[in-house]
Formats: sequence, C-alpha cells, structure tokens
Amino acid sequence: MRNPFNAIFRKEAKTTPQKSDAVNGKKVPVYPTSSGNVSAFPSAPGSAAGYEEYTYQPRPRTGFKKVSKILVMVLSFVIVLLPLAFLLLKGNPFVGKNVEKKGEITWWVLGMEERVIKKMIEEYQVKNPKAKINLIVQSEVDYRERLVNSLKEKKGPDVFTIHNSWVPMLIDQLDPVPENVYTKEDYAKDFYPVVVKDMNTTNGIVGISLEYDALTLFVNESTFSSSGETPPRTWDQFTPLATKLTIRGANNLILQSGAAMGWAENVEYWPEIVGLLMLQNKSNLYSPATTNDLSSGAIQEFGNFHSVYKVWDETLPKSTVAFAEGKAAMVFAPARAASEIKKLNPNLNFKTVIVPQVRRDDPNEPEYTYATYWVQSVWNKSGDKDLAWDFLRFLSGENSLQEMHDTSESLGLLPKAYPRISMRDKLINDKIFGSIVALAPVASSWYLADATNDGEEGINSLVNAAYKKVVDLVSMRKGGNNTAVIKALTAELKKVLSGFNIAN
Repeated sequence: MRNPFNAIFRKEAKTTPQKSDAVNGKKVPVYPTSSGNVSAFPSAPGSAAGYEEYTYQPRPRTGFKKVSKILVMVLSFVIVLLPLAFLLLKGNPFVGKNVEKKGEITWWVLGMEERVIKKMIEEYQVKNPKAKINLIVQSEVDYRERLVNSLKEKKGPDVFTIHNSWVPMLIDQLDPVPENVYTKEDYAKDFYPVVVKDMNTTNGIVGISLEYDALTLFVNESTFSSSGETPPRTWDQFTPLATKLTIRGANNLILQSGAAMGWAENVEYWPEIVGLLMLQNKSNLYSPATTNDLSSGAIQEFGNFHSVYKVWDETLPKSTVAFAEGKAAMVFAPARAASEIKKLNPNLNFKTVIVPQVRRDDPNEPEYTYATYWVQSVWNKSGDKDLAWDFLRFLSGENSLQEMHDTSESLGLLPKAYPRISMRDKLINDKIFGSIVALAPVASSWYLADATNDGEEGINSLVNAAYKKVVDLVSMRKGGNNTAVIKALTAELKKVLSGFNIAN
C-alpha cells in the first residue's frame, strides 16, 4: 500500500554527516549538542573600576633596603587583594556552591512522586539546616489556572512546575537562572538542545529540567511475537503493519486495532502525533497555509487511519486503556505513559521503539521526534530566590538525578528519564526510555501538547482546538481538498499565538 504521506515528502533537507550509535539493534545518529541557536544571557557586570592609586611617600632617613621591603609588602598586598575585590564587586561565582543556605521557600510540584522528592529535600536540609522547603504536591485539576492566579495575587509559590510549552504564558513571572547556578554555556553543555531552546528567552534561561520526555511508540511484544512481525522503523512499514494487525469480529467490529491513530476523541496525545507528522513533512506549524500541500498531507495521513485504513474507530476506549487491555497493538504516547499502562495491566509485555520516520533517500537527513516534558521555574518576586535556585541546582545535579531515579525504582515506580546529555548512555538500552533518549539530541517541540491541564484559555488548549477542527474534518472523509480549512487554521493560529506575543 502506497503511503500518501511519504509521497509528498520534500527531500531538500541537508545536514552534515554524523556518526552513529547502536540503539535497540538499529543505527541512530549522534547529533551535535552545540547551542548555536541560544541567545546570550545579559552580560555580566563589568570589571571593577575606580581604585585609588597608592603613592608611596618616603620618610626621612629611611634606608634603601627598608624602602624595598615596604614596596614588596605593598605590592604583594595589592596583588592578593585586587582579584578578591574584583570578585566581590562582580559577583563571586563560587557563591551558592559551598555556602550554607538559609530562608524559606514553597514548592508547588506536579507529576513527581512525593516520597522521592521528600527524600531529596531532607538530604538538602542536612547540608543546609537553616533552609526550610515547604512541599505542596498539586492536583492536575486546573493546575495552570490556579498557579497563575496565585502568582498574580503575589502569594507565590517560590518554585513551581511548568510544561515546556508554557513559557510564553508565564514569561512575566519567571526569574532567569543566575549565572552562579548555570552559565549559559554550562546550561547548553549540560541539557538537551530542545530544553535549551524551550527555556531560552530575552531575559535568560527560565527553567531547570529534572526530566526529559518525548513521544514514542509503544508496542505489544506478545502481539508482535505471535504474528512474527517486527516493530516499524518508517511510516512505509507502519501503515501496512497497522492494517495487518487489526482484527475484526462480528459486524466488522474492531476487536484488536493495529494502531491507535486517526480519531482525536479517543486517541490520547493526538496533538503530539500531528505535530510530529507536520515536522517530518516539512510543514509550518505556525502558519500551515504557507506549506499548504505538506500541511494538508500530514494532517490527512493522521485521519486516514480512521477514514481510509480503518484500523481505529470511536467504539474503542481511550488509546492508553486500549493498549493496556490488549485491544491495540501500537500506540503513541510519551514514555511517562508506561506508568499508567503498568497500573492498568501489570502483566502486559510491552516496550517502546523510536517513532517511525519518513523514508529517507539521503541517510544524512535528520530524524525527528517530538518532546513534551516538565521543568521547574522560580517566581521572579520570590523573597528567597537565592535559596530557590540553589535548591534547583542541587536537584538537577547528576548525583541527585541518579538518586531520584534509584529511589523511584526501589519503590517500584517508573523513574524519570535524565535530562542531562552526560547521562544519556545510562538509558540508551532501556526498554522504556531508550527510544526517547536515542533522538533526544535532535528533538523538537511546539505548542501542540495533550494533557497539560493548562485550562480553557491556555496555549495548549487553544492551539489544540484550532488543529482539531481540521483533524476532525479529514478523519471523516477520504481525501479531498483541504486548502480552505488549512487557510482557516492559519488565521486562527495567528490570532491565538499573537495573544501570547508569539510571532509566526
């Protein structure tokens, strides 16, 4: 079966050749981790100036040797004090690293296990007994709206969890990372490029990630084993495989779907899937009409799994539930969905694989993945910003990330994937996280994101709603001209994004 999505794929993309790593038996590119697209922080204060010149006035009857000794002492004194004075005036880079912290902060946390976090807080307070950290684990319900209201009312919190796509909504409340916590160079060296890009603003870097996550493909290993099939690597392989693995019963009812795709109402994380398809097809997410045929082709391909290939329909449960119940052979979701799947069916035999790629004639063309993750930010009106940032620096260090990972596993919980480039190799062969860290160095992200609890007026909800109108339309028909709806989508996106001061 010819895949129309691939048929319109442009082949102009060019990259420099990269070396490869083996991941799950495949060759995946190892990409550069430079941060050339990251704008600089505001420059540090200039060098100290205005020192008063010391002029030696010789006293009568002072011998030459005595004068020489005095000069040596004075010069030694100046040589020692000048660098110290410079550091004090400019801002000591060692401040915050070994000095005991004191103060009190409140942390609103979302999506992290309380037992794991409390252990880290206790460890930090052993080293900083005068520091008090009030942990408040938040509900997902109306989280973003409650956070914004609390900040506007000047009630805090000092530290809080935000989705990587929320920066434009909260920019006026976010404090930039101080350079004595992470310089822009260190931040770019330590964290994946997509994190650097997402957190970079004209004010500086405004969040520290304690995790990394991205869209991945979950596959039922038992289904694949019994069918003798292997997980797809390209969309050319994915589409016929989804059809082949679909099993129907009486009245043509789907008993097992080959893949949860094509219907926004019960396919979780459909925004990320559409975002991935758009990126892979070289479409303009901000202004789809400027790449009309490519945008239309990408969205149409998603809908085809319902309208043309008929591997999924509205009678099936939510995609994650369907996968856990063995009613779907493949589903797309962030790696964190593995936790819910395990809760629903502890005995399910599954793994994740790299998301399918568009067939590439040039092996040096980039591969694509779509990141969706959470970070920790500091309120710019916090009374204890120094403590807040020092605490986040502690949590984001390699030792702390490793400890949180190990503690989660010891509690029988799914840990978080490390956000640090240096820790990538620890997960590259992991059954759940290997697929997302494999392409983490080249990940992209955007405002299409599901289940962020950003509220009706949040950027994700508004962008999702605009795209859903087109998705719903193409999911109900077999092909057709989508020019008019793509044009309407572009106009609506322009209105939505301008409301958050985002230029197309």
